Amino acid sequence: MNHKRLVQIIEAYGTRAEQWPEEERNAAVEQLRHDPEARQLLNSLSIIDIALDSYDATVMPNNVQ
Repeated sequence: MNHKRLVQIIEAYGTRAEQWPEEERNAAVEQLRHDPEARQLLNSLSIIDIALDSYDATVMPNNVQ
């Protein structure tokens, strides 16, 4: 695992490690422990995951046909 791959994983799968590919998860978590730049990215993107989790995608606006 390296910084570039960890960033790819975070951008593709989100900020929660449980959503990362299982075969790379442990290595990614370990890389994160030693990569302050990746931790900063993770922290800054976590707000997006929180917002997406709170959005109810099952509710359709009335004007959508």
